Amino acid sequence: MGANEILKALNDSGLILSLVGESIRVAPPQKLTDEFRAMIREHKAALVALLRKPNDPPPTTAHEFFSVYGVWPWVPKWQESHPGRVSLVPEIVDGMFFHWCPECGRWAASGDVFNPAKGKLGYWWCARHDPTQAQNGHSGAFHLGRNSVMV
Repeated sequence: MGANEILKALNDSGLILSLVGESIRVAPPQKLTDEFRAMIREHKAALVALLRKPNDPPPTTAHEFFSVYGVWPWVPKWQESHPGRVSLVPEIVDGMFFHWCPECGRWAASGDVFNPAKGKLGYWWCARHDPTQAQNGHSGAFHLGRNSVMV
């Protein structure tokens, strides 16, 4: 039995599979039998590939990030790169301002065009990818460039 047949059998039994990061979520859990659980485990890679939609756009908000990866964007170490954060736009979530480097997904400390009073959350980069550093002759050391702010 292939992944398509397994998915059809699960759906016919009233089970819904969804993808959270690399994990498969099954609902409702009370309908999941030991036989189905064993099939899912045995064919997990094929089911993950089937459930992943290659044409889905990358997440742009914290809530979209959560739905794809199963964690909030600030949970993975903020000072390290994360491919899922490169597409996130600056946003305010529960009163906290989050901004990530669009090149590597690290927390971005240097920004430009930031004016929250006018609804402009700006553009942000980590020290390694800040374009104002290259313009000012810096090579990756922390520096607030021209028209940049630290929040």
